[in-house]
Amino acid sequence: MLRARVESRRGDASDAGVEVMRRAAAVDPGPLAGWARLDAAGDPRPAARSLLALNGVSGA
Repeated sequence: MLRARVESRRGDASDAGVEVMRRAAAVDPGPLAGWARLDAAGDPRPAARSLLALNGVSGA
């Protein structure tokens, strides 16, 4: 499915083709230490508030 999406892109900002996608998929990104996990299931507002709070936006 991803390959088909990449192959069908025309005129978008990315010039990455299927070969770039294949190489990226083969790389282990390692642990995502320091990354916050947000629950984005259901109503998106709580996730948006959490994201804003993580970025120091007051009133989130």
